[in-house]
Amino acid sequence: MQFGPKRFLNIRERPYELLGLFALIFLLLSLIPSKVSLDINMHDSYFVIESNYFYGISTIYFLFIWMLYVVSTKIIWLRWMIWLHVVCTITVTLIFLLMIYFPGTLYGVSGRYYAFSDFQQKDVLIWIKFIPYVVFIFLVGQMIFLLNLMGGLVKCLVKS
Repeated sequence: MQFGPKRFLNIRERPYELLGLFALIFLLLSLIPSKVSLDINMHDSYFVIESNYFYGISTIYFLFIWMLYVVSTKIIWLRWMIWLHVVCTITVTLIFLLMIYFPGTLYGVSGRYYAFSDFQQKDVLIWIKFIPYVVFIFLVGQMIFLLNLMGGLVKCLVKS
């Protein structure tokens, strides 16, 4: 096995290597203790996700997708679809990171205060408007991956 600039982390030829790189970065970030969390209030439910759990889940997901690309690299259909999937996945993850570190709430005041009071401010829950679009972008990116994989399988079956 040859290591060097042509073999290791060749992003132009293998853009999915970015997923492995981000998995490594998120793994290292998950080991750093943090008190930052994402508070989500949806209807009658209140979810709190600590940043370390977000990093851990992102690490597992990125490693899983990276391994799928490594295993199926011979049958992938189109390279631009790989780029689109990788960019969608990383962009959505970075947007969720922004939601964790810049929540749009008043610092020092618990998120529960907004859930159980009459307090209304336009800037307080600014991210709530964008969550459906972000989830849509994430789902489109994952569908692009599946379409690329299925197209490659069909191409391999037609050749043989």
